[in-house]
Amino acid sequence: MKLIIPKFWHQKRLLSLLLLPLSYLYILLTSLGRKKCIYIPKAKVITVGNITMGGAGKTPVALSIAKLMSQHKIAVLTRGYKGVISGPLMVNEKHDITEIGDEALLLAKYAPTCVSKDRLKGIKFLEELGYDLIITDDGMQDNRFFKSLSILVVDSYFGFGNGLVFPAGPLRERIESGINKADFIAVIGSGDFTPPSTKPIKYAGLKSKQKLESHKFIAFAGIGNPNKFFLTIKKYGGKIIKEIAFGDHHQYTERELDDLVNMAKKYNAKLITTEKDYVRISMKYKKKIEVLLVELVWDNENELQKMLLKL
Repeated sequence: MKLIIPKFWHQKRLLSLLLLPLSYLYILLTSLGRKKCIYIPKAKVITVGNITMGGAGKTPVALSIAKLMSQHKIAVLTRGYKGVISGPLMVNEKHDITEIGDEALLLAKYAPTCVSKDRLKGIKFLEELGYDLIITDDGMQDNRFFKSLSILVVDSYFGFGNGLVFPAGPLRERIESGINKADFIAVIGSGDFTPPSTKPIKYAGLKSKQKLESHKFIAFAGIGNPNKFFLTIKKYGGKIIKEIAFGDHHQYTERELDDLVNMAKKYNAKLITTEKDYVRISMKYKKKIEVLLVELVWDNENELQKMLLKL
């Protein structure tokens, strides 16, 4: 499914209310399908998840936590969305996007990464390999294993949208139940959203690793929340001539990429996209496209690290 966030997910509208009966059905079906905890891992398991459809910033948070916990033997576990391999297996340089998906390829650039469609099998596999800290990219709704720490990631601009459950809104589950699962909430970005919670809240922002000033860009992205990408470019001085949003995990065709290259020539601008999009682009076009490299910067990293070290 190519996810493009509909406008009525931002605010409650008539269509949202008309879809509410389907939301109740979705809540019922997902609650029936969720199993209770059946496994207590020997390794520490940190789950980085969200309760909204689309991108909230889980991947940069997972990588940041891995960096802060480098004293452990760490692996990141992902389901390899859109990849054909079920796993569990460790990602290496021979794997491609059709096998393991874009998220796994990106994660593996920075940390040992395991792909497993079944997270529980993946955790047991990593334990057998001797990993003592496992970070799951997504998985808050997977109740089959005990989590040492659960981090709920929220985008500071989008928040919880209209506050309704899919399809009336963007939520995978009710806000209260999602927050209750979390040990703390990570709010990503420079927006003004404050979660309705007494749980600890940690704030972080995406920082560009390169200079963007004085450059004109055609910016394109096929991620859950492309607006976050566009805002980051502007924040660090880049001038965007065109903003082009594709569906989440979009597979780019040669025709689309040719059109983008021609558009950049027309406006005498550079093409720029996200790291996650870049791994989905064929080698033929990579030299014609810049990738925005970002890192997550926490407002109080020392405080967060002290909390993590208590695990």
